Amino acid sequence: MIVNMKPYLTLDSTTKSNLYQIRISSQTSMIDQKRGLIELKPGYTVSVKVIPQVVEASKEFASFEVKDRKCKLPHETDGFKMLHLYTRIGCEFECALRQALQVCKCLPWYYPNNFTEIPICDMFGAKCFDLIISDETYYKKCPVDCLEDCKEVTYVGKCFKSQLLIFSIK
Repeated sequence: MIVNMKPYLTLDSTTKSNLYQIRISSQTSMIDQKRGLIELKPGYTVSVKVIPQVVEASKEFASFEVKDRKCKLPHETDGFKMLHLYTRIGCEFECALRQALQVCKCLPWYYPNNFTEIPICDMFGAKCFDLIISDETYYKKCPVDCLEDCKEVTYVGKCFKSQLLIFSIK
């Protein structure tokens, strides 16, 4: 992916520029857009190496109870409201979401909701919600519910090259 921000930026050695963030995700992990971000700085080229990691489980292993195998299969979503396929990342996100709902008592407009049980956030509630959902500690408060995935494909993005671009206009 190439994003040319040159027409919108004036960069020199004294300019502080905004960082942009991207995340490599799959269909099941794209719900978590707060963790595992790669920062991009305007004026630099950044090379990102994407490494897929595959975890599989045999039918025999999948037949064991969750307490014995200590991981969950994609269809094991009992007790979750937003997850349709189980992933540890999605579970941790829903854990942080529950914490935010408990404290802030509202849900921002851009989250799936029919707003019959939970009200939409005003600007103060949205700020409260964003503070909690942006804090990594709230994602780790459900260790009993959020077990590892028995089957998954994750994509790890590693920055391995960053180089300053120097433009010359003639």
